[in-house]
Amino acid sequence: MAPVATVHQTLSAYLPLFESAKHIYIAYSGGMDSHVLLYSMAKLVGSSRLTALHVNHQLSPSADQWAEHCRVICQSLGVNYLCRDVVVETTSSRENAARQARYQAFEDQLRAEDMLVLAHHADDQAETILYRLLRRSGPRGLAGMPVSRSLGAATLLRPLLVLEQAVLADYARCNQLQWVEDESNQSRQFDRNFLRHEIIPQLKTRWPNYAARISDAGILCEQAEQINEDLAQLDLDDMALRKERHGWSVEIPALSVLSRARQANVLRYLARSKVQSPPGHRVIDEVLTSLLNAGEGRNPEVCWSEGQWRRYQQRLYLLAIDPTSDADAKDISEAIPWLIEETLSLPDGSVLTATVISGEGLAQRYIASLSVSFRQGGERCRPVKRGGSANLKKLFQEFALEPWLRTRIPLIYCDGELVAVGDLWICEGYQAGADEPGYQLQWAYPSEHESAVV
Repeated sequence: MAPVATVHQTLSAYLPLFESAKHIYIAYSGGMDSHVLLYSMAKLVGSSRLTALHVNHQLSPSADQWAEHCRVICQSLGVNYLCRDVVVETTSSRENAARQARYQAFEDQLRAEDMLVLAHHADDQAETILYRLLRRSGPRGLAGMPVSRSLGAATLLRPLLVLEQAVLADYARCNQLQWVEDESNQSRQFDRNFLRHEIIPQLKTRWPNYAARISDAGILCEQAEQINEDLAQLDLDDMALRKERHGWSVEIPALSVLSRARQANVLRYLARSKVQSPPGHRVIDEVLTSLLNAGEGRNPEVCWSEGQWRRYQQRLYLLAIDPTSDADAKDISEAIPWLIEETLSLPDGSVLTATVISGEGLAQRYIASLSVSFRQGGERCRPVKRGGSANLKKLFQEFALEPWLRTRIPLIYCDGELVAVGDLWICEGYQAGADEPGYQLQWAYPSEHESAVV
């Protein structure tokens, strides 16, 4: 079959999706693959329904020339053109940083019911799977790039994944398309380029249909991962998964009876669904080895850049870390004034709010001069309905407040007197009486990210 017919037929299979999209964006780098996609999509659905979205990473001296080339091509096709400049942060992997910046630009541009179409093909898929294999990925990573997934409120689609790049190259030559070449694509210092130029040509010589073989293996991995997720959810159902003040927790006894492989599967699944960047295999192994087997009374932790695992009273906690907030409030000695009608943002990212209520909570007569401080040591009080006063250390143990929250919990004072401790209790004598107006306090952390992007 001619390359023009092959590309057209492949894209036509997605015509119902294209027709249902509010607007279609084409990720257009100016290279051959994306030019083939842009040109063929304009023929299929019409140029008026398309916007070419070019991301200028500003990494190459030729970056501005590429952007201008893309503008000219779009003008000739009658396609709307958008260019978004991004700043690629300096990290250990420029490839990953550029990808993150690019996809963030995509997500910022697209709205609900929009569609972003990318030109990834079968050779890209094979390269991705090989790359992830060498990075020790499991079945989820080895499943490769999905044909479709959510991108913010929009949809991302890769309709050309079944076609080899050679088909796209023939299509480009048949239609006399012009494209730009990124000189960095030839640099072997980048892992993907090394695979593309050194390893894959040898594979192709030995196995001409290497891309299809690897793609088939990816499909099997995708199926295996779906089974893993189904099993993980079944296991979680027996662990009393609970949303906590600053994360989530599961029962350790229920986790401990599983095989080590199923334990790891549950932890990976839980972290991936709750944290933006889930931990790698080594972190999971450390949790299973040192944290689950910790002795009674110990509260160890295992951390990575985006979160931490903690143990307390036979529960395993997954906590998200906000890198922009202070980790602790114990060194803040100055009181923070609080107008109770307003939400108070605290140094560690948590917030303190109050709701008007009748017959309970903090009595309104004690809100004239409220301030918030944090535990410094030696504080005492008597919670409502408790037999006597005690120091906060003992009270926190009685109320089973997690140890890592004990220096963070806001202490509410009125004219120098401790009147409430977070939303755990009101101190005796400061509660609202029957039919008396009061304020119900709430101390909470903003909702953490769930369902990380794949």
